[in-house]
Amino acid sequence: MQLLFDIKRSLAACPPKKQHNITSKPNGVIWLERQAGKLKALTRTNEKGISFQPREKKTEENRAEGETISFSQDGVIYEKEVIVVELREDGKLELISGYNRVEYLLETYGDDIYYFYDVVQFESPFMKTMWKRRYNSGQDHRAQGVPNTQGDYVKGLIEAKNRNQFDAKDDDEVKFAIDFMANGKKSAAQIEAILSKFRETNSKEIGIRALNSDMANSDARLLKLPVKGYQKNIKNNPNLETGFVRGGGDFNSKMITWINLIDHYNQPVQITGFVLFAEHDNILKQRTKWLKDFNACLEWMEDKGLGYYAKQIHFKGFLAQITTEDSSQGGKAKERGLVDVDGNIIKE
Repeated sequence: MQLLFDIKRSLAACPPKKQHNITSKPNGVIWLERQAGKLKALTRTNEKGISFQPREKKTEENRAEGETISFSQDGVIYEKEVIVVELREDGKLELISGYNRVEYLLETYGDDIYYFYDVVQFESPFMKTMWKRRYNSGQDHRAQGVPNTQGDYVKGLIEAKNRNQFDAKDDDEVKFAIDFMANGKKSAAQIEAILSKFRETNSKEIGIRALNSDMANSDARLLKLPVKGYQKNIKNNPNLETGFVRGGGDFNSKMITWINLIDHYNQPVQITGFVLFAEHDNILKQRTKWLKDFNACLEWMEDKGLGYYAKQIHFKGFLAQITTEDSSQGGKAKERGLVDVDGNIIKE
């Protein structure tokens, strides 16, 4: 079973000049042609079977229903942006934009389905990474276009960073990349918000390991420290443990949770710290501020007659975040495992 379409009508309704922002100035992408081909033949995964999909999975799951509505009720909507593939140096056609549409068409019409797409090439690997998100900044095949999420842009930045395609430590370069991926549709405040999200796990500081809550919890687990409340560490400690990993903030808002855990399990609550947006020259001040806020919370509990509970809340240390090599330790990272406020190793 085939889906009928008209490429000439598509070219008139959605001209390449519009979709690919073709002007007299180079913009990182070269449009070659609009052609029809067998969708099953498009390259969608790498040699390990990992999808090249640039979007976040949850977003794509939400869009799948809309694809069904679009094709079943409206047929081909020619005014919407066209599927995009890259003609690679090895001659293969790699799917760049339109993953849900391709998956829907294959599931609905079978592996022999032919459909049309734009064939492009990119001026650099960096531009390929950028355009993979930029194509998703506009309206897709459905009448209801769903824009990139903040996570989609961060994913693109991380991809470009991991492939050494730009200077990820330069805020101006990161902002340029965000603005380009968003096709100029993000405000300065929105760009700053995406930059801030990126910096949670990608420090601009040399020798600093940026941490967010998920990464910090993972590090704590490796150190056999409790996270997210109650857990049992069977391998190294048969006793029940309660504890959390905190990046600072309002400790007072967590008091009720900690008190309830102490009452319920009759166990101390262990608190492990880390620094959000750590800076190499300021991490001592940042950790000192963290401890000051934490101790202020315990002092408040003492003043309110909750001294018993305050004594059951134990600070374990900070997760290591300075990765600068220490020649006195054979080139190992200066901080490893769990450290005190001054960066001295407590536990590896």
